[in-house]
Amino acid sequence: MQSVGSQTLPEGYVLRLIVADNDISPSAADRVKTATTALSVPVHYVHAPAQNISVARNACLDAAQGRYLVFIDDDEVAQPGWLAALLARHIETGAGMVLGPVRAIYPAYCPNWMRKGDFHSFGPVWVQGRIITGYTSNLLIDRQDPALHGLRFNPELGRTGGEDTSFCSAFFRAGGNIVYAESALVTEIVTTNRTSLRWLATRRFRSGQTHGNNLIAGSARFSLPWFRYFTLAILKTMFCWVMMAISVYSDVKWRFWFLRGTFHAGVIARLMGQKELKLY
Repeated sequence: MQSVGSQTLPEGYVLRLIVADNDISPSAADRVKTATTALSVPVHYVHAPAQNISVARNACLDAAQGRYLVFIDDDEVAQPGWLAALLARHIETGAGMVLGPVRAIYPAYCPNWMRKGDFHSFGPVWVQGRIITGYTSNLLIDRQDPALHGLRFNPELGRTGGEDTSFCSAFFRAGGNIVYAESALVTEIVTTNRTSLRWLATRRFRSGQTHGNNLIAGSARFSLPWFRYFTLAILKTMFCWVMMAISVYSDVKWRFWFLRGTFHAGVIARLMGQKELKLY
């Protein structure tokens, strides 16, 4: 909260923090109240007791009052100039969504291969020069953009993850424009429970499932688009496994190709009808 509350905004803008607590009991209420005393900006606490991240994100949509709503995770730290950089990129482009990078901080307990490969940092993915989806770890949305009209986070994805990818993909399909603000940086410390290859693989597999779900949105299984995406996912998975096999000399490269292949395997699984893994 402090890293967000201390942001410097351009003249004419004011900041209001919304904290959504989706625990069954309002467990964060006292902590938020204590933290608020050290801030010079108003803080609005929302209790969304569903243990469902989509419900919490929708509560933020409902509580927002200004034109812009910016999402950041509670375990992230906004760097100086973060909010101003997101706003500047929006003003420059007029885009309804602006993404910023998330850079991982690797403590000493993280494996060396993980640190060298930087497997936890991320940013947007471009497809043919466009950003077609996104994430809420570092996201500004313009609530006046027509493509956001009626858009909500899907509660069915609130325990699996991928609700933010689905939200951003729906925005893009509705005609919205998504851009990137490279200097709008947030950082996140990698916790001990996320330092295994198994954790990364599970996360990538589920991300692949979400991607597969978005690929066939509005299309029936075994339709022509379905066969096209299914065949492409199989070919990509096979390519990644081959690259993994010839990269065994590198402790970073073989893991990179393994995780990439796991992502495409997740796409295949979702196209075949497998339900998305529950990560939360």
